[in-house]
Amino acid sequence: MYSTGWVGMGFSRDGLMIGSSAMVGWMGKKGLPHIRQFSLRSKSGSKAAVVDRGFLVSNDHDHTVVVQQAKIYVAFQLKFSYRLSHQHIILAFGPGVPVKNKLSKHQDKTSFTFDFTTGKI
Repeated sequence: MYSTGWVGMGFSRDGLMIGSSAMVGWMGKKGLPHIRQFSLRSKSGSKAAVVDRGFLVSNDHDHTVVVQQAKIYVAFQLKFSYRLSHQHIILAFGPGVPVKNKLSKHQDKTSFTFDFTTGKI
């Protein structure tokens, strides 16, 4: 359920958070949608998630964040220079609206490997 926080989807080379890049979306306090890329560099500290850094290539104007019936949806498109077969995915959400693009510690998280050849986890 949406509770004025953020949601993120990370892409990892090894299934771990550190070294991953994530697209993170939230609805700002003035009702404006935000979606930014973050480089996930450590588990804590001021440089744990660095905004506008990472290895993902996207077209910034094709992103959107929508809140509907107490749920937040984040949509974005990425470009990869190679054909994906398997990809480690990291999902997380945090309780607070980011201030100056600083993410609060995630409230929950999970990870899995997605198989693009079969469409299965």
